[in-house]
Amino acid sequence: MTRDFDLIREILFQVEKSPSGEPLQFLSFKHKIDDAVVGEHLQLMIEADLIDGEVLSLRPVSFVIKRLTWTGQDFVSNARNDTVWRRVMADAKAKGTSVTMSVLNGLLTKGAQKYAGLG
Repeated sequence: MTRDFDLIREILFQVEKSPSGEPLQFLSFKHKIDDAVVGEHLQLMIEADLIDGEVLSLRPVSFVIKRLTWTGQDFVSNARNDTVWRRVMADAKAKGTSVTMSVLNGLLTKGAQKYAGLG
């Protein structure tokens, strides 16, 4: 499985919108995504300290997301602007480089600063 940063971003936005103090146990997607893919991405997000939660099973996917972590909050803030997101992802793809979460977050930070006229 390859990391899908668009899926990660979409999941983080859903977690951010969920009511405080209420664990999230369901996610909604515009298109069909395999349960195991969702579960694997959630596990990666837990390991990357983006979310606090637990994946209980992959088929069917069962999980509990307690909250966004500080790192997850920072990533969501950096990834919020669609224009910045598309530019950063297109630049990374054009350069043919594989992107890590820390590199992506750095690029998003710089892109957001530039977009806001701060960089």
